[in-house]
Amino acid sequence: MKKILFICIIFLLPSQAFAGAFNEGPINWSGESSHVALGAVVAGVATAVANKYWPEHRALIGFSFSTAIGIIGEGLDRLNYGEKFSSMSEDVAFHTLGAAIGSLITDKFILMPVIERDHAGSNYYGLAIQYCF
Repeated sequence: MKKILFICIIFLLPSQAFAGAFNEGPINWSGESSHVALGAVVAGVATAVANKYWPEHRALIGFSFSTAIGIIGEGLDRLNYGEKFSSMSEDVAFHTLGAAIGSLITDKFILMPVIERDHAGSNYYGLAIQYCF
């Protein structure tokens, strides 16, 4: 539970704090940063949950789940509120970007212990430690 709360805090705080500074041009950065943040949080939580059941594919599961949630949510917005397709596709693209970032960061940096199964069916448990000189 502490890891899931940490994931939510790490991805949500910086997204809205810096979004207002980049609101020039054709893309509404403050609006799209919320899609990136939500995609990252959902992917991070899904990756952490998948670590318990399918540790070999946890990043792929987190990315896929978050992307599916983004597509379904934007599809419902299009059906219920008549949102334009171009706006919907932009929202899905930014949500997918956030899903990729969230699942990668959660998999590589937050969930460092590695659990793998080889072809013979035996398990490998490891811990990656890195130190820069």
